[in-house]
Amino acid sequence: MAAALALVIVGCSNTALPSPGPETPHASPSLPPTSHLPSPRPTQVPSPASTPPALWVSNGTSLLITLVLDGVEVAEIQPHTSDQAVDPSMFPPAPWHLVAQTPTGRALVEFDIRPENVWWTTPGPDGHSDCRSAGARADLSCGRLDVWSGMPLLGPVPPSSFPAGDCDP
Repeated sequence: MAAALALVIVGCSNTALPSPGPETPHASPSLPPTSHLPSPRPTQVPSPASTPPALWVSNGTSLLITLVLDGVEVAEIQPHTSDQAVDPSMFPPAPWHLVAQTPTGRALVEFDIRPENVWWTTPGPDGHSDCRSAGARADLSCGRLDVWSGMPLLGPVPPSSFPAGDCDP
């Protein structure tokens, strides 16, 4: 089993957003437009119900990973793949239960994604913004697997030892 298997709710602060366009000063391609006037404080913007939260995978392992969403296989992630987006347009409305598993069906990470748990705030007058993401990580002797919705996972380096067979399919 994975040396580290954890549900992670990631919080972030002072997130740099892409430069705003001339017509929507507080918008970026991933955020809904906001008022043209600066807000006195940040405003929480949840993932819109009509837009499923994006899923991302970094598979630094030597294993082929299958993503299973609510019991249905939705994507295969090749070994040694970084920051691969998984198109959620064909998924049912969230909430979802997501499992990343090996070809034999061994679960490496598993977590729930709810729209109210994946959000960001528009920058306030001081440029500060906040976000919240959902994700999980497995550190194996053959590499690290990160699966998330929202901002990428951050955290410590992998441990220096792993259980025998942790990279068996």
